[in-house]
Amino acid sequence: MSVELNSRVVRARGQRILWLDYAKAFAILAVVITHVITKFVIPLDMNGSQLLLGFVVAFQPLRMPIFFLVSGLLGASAQSMPWSEVLRRKTGSYYYIYVVWLVLQTVLFLSLPRDIEIPTAVANDIPSFISQLTYNPSNLWYLWALALFFPIAKLGIAIPRLTLGISLLVATVAAMGMLSQLQLLSTALLNLPWFLAGAYFSNVFLSIAESRQKRNIWLSVICFMGLLSFYLIVRIALGPIFSGLVYNFLALSGIAAIIVLFPRVSSALRKWRLLNELIVYIGKNTVQIYVLHVPIITVTAHFFGFLSGGLALAIALVILTTILIVLSSLLLGSGVQKVFPFLFSPPKWVTEKGRTVTGV
Repeated sequence: MSVELNSRVVRARGQRILWLDYAKAFAILAVVITHVITKFVIPLDMNGSQLLLGFVVAFQPLRMPIFFLVSGLLGASAQSMPWSEVLRRKTGSYYYIYVVWLVLQTVLFLSLPRDIEIPTAVANDIPSFISQLTYNPSNLWYLWALALFFPIAKLGIAIPRLTLGISLLVATVAAMGMLSQLQLLSTALLNLPWFLAGAYFSNVFLSIAESRQKRNIWLSVICFMGLLSFYLIVRIALGPIFSGLVYNFLALSGIAAIIVLFPRVSSALRKWRLLNELIVYIGKNTVQIYVLHVPIITVTAHFFGFLSGGLALAIALVILTTILIVLSSLLLGSGVQKVFPFLFSPPKWVTEKGRTVTGV
């Protein structure tokens, strides 16, 4: 089977495909909300805050799969590139950004006073740092995974259905918790199928999104929310092994809901100029938010660790902190990029044109 690739994945009629930016914005906001809950609010031990873990668990089949699907869609044209270009412009670029920010985060976290609790794994010796560089990525594992996924997709381009099927089988095993000893590598394998699906079958997803057929969108949303609730109940009642069996089905259902919903949402919000521009800006600059939000959460948790209250305060804290962290990441990232462009732009020896990696 041949996989048709064309430039409309990134642009349509000379313009960016707006809903892809909306999908990326949704995905990065879901990531930040998850980390705000797990790394800041839950440790405060507020009354009822444990209920927020239900949100984290329920949205697990949607949060990163949509991120990787969009990355696959946007990177679909790479499958027709020569191997040298794939390794240089894709693998080299994303691994460069991963290494740069791994070094910066490691130095930053190790420099913080000891009374500041660091909510992520930090390499405190050379062997652990080498492991994070290679087979056991840090909290920046998404960039590490992209560097790995592009050559994997290139290897399987001749047999896309078989490659995707094998990756789904591995992802199911990972979702069942049977690869947990691999730590974040297991999480990367869990999301490989969605990158491959976007890269191999971009035209299928774009055609569905562009279809003018009438659909009951809200019925789709309600059904999907029901599926997420079902996943949460199964996860709590039967554990990860049984919930892992339905994980990929729920991820696919969530992706279908996003593809149906977001083109219409993006079209409806165009008239709200400021809101539309903000969402698109977030979608275009996901990497800035991704690399900066955990350090900002760490500092925030240290200075506001005295807070206490009930579930209402916990929910308000999640919302306000997420807004603060996203805006802070964008402002700081924009400033850093202007002063130190090499932190986001791989040098020419990595990629011939030194592309700025701000969103994927």
